[in-house]
Amino acid sequence: MSPNNTGFISKPVGRKQASRDNINRTKAADENNIRGSVRLSFDVNNEGKPTEIEVISGLGFGLDEEAIRLLESTLWTQGQKKRAYNRF
Repeated sequence: MSPNNTGFISKPVGRKQASRDNINRTKAADENNIRGSVRLSFDVNNEGKPTEIEVISGLGFGLDEEAIRLLESTLWTQGQKKRAYNRF
C-alpha cells in the first residue's frame, strides 16, 4: 500500500508480490552497488492502469525505468493521485 499526498491509501489490485518477485536489477546498478528506493507519483485511469507517471526521487542506472515497468504491470484502484515506492 502506498500513501498519496492527501494521506489516503491506494491499493494495488492483486499483483504486489508478483512485482517484488519480478524486479530486474540492471548490471550498471549492481556494478556500482546502487541501493535505495525509487519514488513515483501517478494517476489511475478507468481501467486501473497507472498514467501520468513521474519520478519523484530516483536512483538512475536504469532503476527508475525498472520501477516504472513494475508500476505499469500492476492494476490499481481508481482514485486520487497515488505514490509508489520500489526498493532496490
